Amino acid sequence: MKKNRIKLKNELIGMKQVNLTLLFLAIFSTAIFAQDSAKKSFKKAKSSLVSYYNNTAKNIGKLESAKEYIDVAISGISTIKPKNHPKVYIKAGEIYMEVAKNANLKAKNADAALKSMDYYFKGADDANFKSYQEDDISTGLESLGGVAFISDGNTALQAQEYKTAYKSFEAALQCKQKMDAKEIVSLSFLIMPADKSNIQFYTGYSAYLGGDKENAKKYFEPLAKEGSDEATVYSFLSKIYLEEENTEKSIEVINQGVKVLSNIKVDESGEDKDAIKKEKARIEAGLKTLLFDKINYYLKTKEMEKLEVELKKAIDQDPKNAQLPFTLGQVYEDLSSKAFAAGNDELGEKHFNSAVQFYGKTVKVDPTFFDAIYQSGAIYFNSAVRIYKVQANLGISKEDQAKSTALGEQINSYYEKAWANFIKAEKVKANDALLITAFKQIYLRVNNNDVYKEYKSREEAIKADAKAEMSPYTGHPASLFNK
Repeated sequence: MKKNRIKLKNELIGMKQVNLTLLFLAIFSTAIFAQDSAKKSFKKAKSSLVSYYNNTAKNIGKLESAKEYIDVAISGISTIKPKNHPKVYIKAGEIYMEVAKNANLKAKNADAALKSMDYYFKGADDANFKSYQEDDISTGLESLGGVAFISDGNTALQAQEYKTAYKSFEAALQCKQKMDAKEIVSLSFLIMPADKSNIQFYTGYSAYLGGDKENAKKYFEPLAKEGSDEATVYSFLSKIYLEEENTEKSIEVINQGVKVLSNIKVDESGEDKDAIKKEKARIEAGLKTLLFDKINYYLKTKEMEKLEVELKKAIDQDPKNAQLPFTLGQVYEDLSSKAFAAGNDELGEKHFNSAVQFYGKTVKVDPTFFDAIYQSGAIYFNSAVRIYKVQANLGISKEDQAKSTALGEQINSYYEKAWANFIKAEKVKANDALLITAFKQIYLRVNNNDVYKEYKSREEAIKADAKAEMSPYTGHPASLFNK
């Protein structure tokens, strides 16, 4: 029995050895098959592509087959002789470029153009790449970079798909960079420096709008250094620097842009008057953009005196823009408060009057500008409070009492002016919380208990529901104070 068992065991061992040999043979056969498959697939890919070219309208299926065959060839490229690798990569680039050109196939292969570029790059970078293959690389990269990627970028930009647009425009530049690196001469692709700068601009532009500020800066900074005449380059860079709290570079790049655009000489001797007109309008619009960037810069940095100067320039250029005089009114109100706080009443009064003036100008430009109407009242209300504090600190001397009486009259005058402007504001927006509170405080001061209760009730309603609908109050007295 023991002998039998040993015999059986030996037989089992023998069977295992046979199976291992069969497995080795199977692996060896598969390797040979894979090698043949990659070679054959490459040949079939080329053949299918030729068939597609014979009738591109009818033989779309051949292009699909070419893509499938070349995918197999690429996946098994290690089994193909190294000297043929550039051929395989270049053919893969050509096939995927054709896929990218076909709308139906492109819908199923969104990254076809990028894959095409990648394969052309691999072919160009391969150690076995030969100079006679330069024409194939040049043709492919010219078609991709000079047509496909720019077209895709423009389409994505129009659709506000900024990240896709960025990838496409950047790929166009990468195609050119690869050709330059390989010293492949092209007579049609980005031959003019202006063409390259234009694509660089849209690459940075797409990156910025897509929220990629770092890559936007990467493309805009060289353009600014070159003295680009696109105001957007300087405008976007200034915003990026300001977000980075690099205020020095922010204002520097704005001033650089203003200098560049101001020095553009438009040749008005040409016959195309429309083109001349458009160019002048472009420069004017660019300078206006940079002026607004300056205003925002000084708002951010709280440089009120400089802001005042720039706002006045902007108002002269854009008199129908109600936001500008309103902002200048706020600047003067801020300067007024600082002057009064510093004890410079004369300067404070001067800025106070300027603030009132520009709030009034705002309402003339736009009679429905609620904030300007409200602020026209709020500035008087706040000044009345400020003067009341001065009055409260006066003594009981005859001189102080006389001064107290004069200040009291001024306080009442300011409250009445505030009240009159608040009534105008209420007709535009009756449910404003600050406006309701202001009315409540004014009626409390003049002891008008009935109207005070009305606004106290409105205040509670607006606290419960910030969007509560309200109509202007119709029970205001004829005058705030009994005269």
